[in-house]
Amino acid sequence: MTLTVMVPPPTGESRLAAIEQASRAADKAYFEIKEARGAHQKKLRAMQIARTVRPDDIQKAQKQMEGVVKRGNEEVKRILDGAKQVLKISNY
Repeated sequence: MTLTVMVPPPTGESRLAAIEQASRAADKAYFEIKEARGAHQKKLRAMQIARTVRPDDIQKAQKQMEGVVKRGNEEVKRILDGAKQVLKISNY
């Protein structure tokens, strides 16, 4: 036996609230990425000052870190844009 429950489509207000919530989540993700980058940058700088790592390795690690940050920001943007697109399309 199955029970079918009819769920009304989301209202315009609930869509806007969902978009706003997704935007806040994206802002938080951007902030966390920025904080992680800063912490990693401090570690690299400390190693550079202490001369525990070769300068070439520091540069390589910085380049890799920037790549990870860039991919992370692109991923957050892709997810946010996808969520906004789905919520706006379901408006019609």
